[in-house]
Amino acid sequence: MKTIKKILAVIIVASLFIMAGCQKSLEKTKEEVKKVISMGQMEGNTYSNEYFGMKITVPEEWTIATEEEKEMIMNAGSQAVSEGNEKLEKQLDLAKVKTLNLLFAFKHPLTYTDGTNANILCVGENLGLAGITIKTGEDYLKESKKLLEEAQLPYTFGEFVSETVGGKEFNTMEASLEMNGMSVTQKYYATIIEGYALVFTITYFNDEELQELNSIMATIEFAE
Repeated sequence: MKTIKKILAVIIVASLFIMAGCQKSLEKTKEEVKKVISMGQMEGNTYSNEYFGMKITVPEEWTIATEEEKEMIMNAGSQAVSEGNEKLEKQLDLAKVKTLNLLFAFKHPLTYTDGTNANILCVGENLGLAGITIKTGEDYLKESKKLLEEAQLPYTFGEFVSETVGGKEFNTMEASLEMNGMSVTQKYYATIIEGYALVFTITYFNDEELQELNSIMATIEFAE
């Protein structure tokens, strides 16, 4: 289903609109990001990142996107979202540079075409490059919501809620989207760690997928 793939690309890129309005140059941003943090590592089906002191385990049968696949998804989604809008293209170029795509995990391979494909994304964003003051996960999600609204994607947003994940407090926000007759829901989890926003985004199309994603989120652990 090409429709599923397009929807998936759009919502992934929409997730990375967050804080894209920073005015620093792209080249300077690239240099600063590389100096600060690593991308973490996969051991078996467990992803860990020493900088954030966290780990998360996904089911063995799930697909972990490679760096090349992440770039492919981002490029496809950018084209679908911007549709020739130069301002949006520049925002997305900047978002792709300063947002670190730590983990993209999918229930099915990216080539899957027989139905929906639930996924969980984990990204880190250097708040020193944001251009505005972000102190809490809720601050971050509010800016995210503004940018998604500016992109004119047909989202319906829920309330901001606090939840504990792996012993750490996160702020959350749900966003629902109707595209081409399909209903998609995303839930964003954001917290601030050592000058970075750590953000998990789960995307699902039905209750069964939500339950599986919640089980994955329950595996998250943070070092004390």
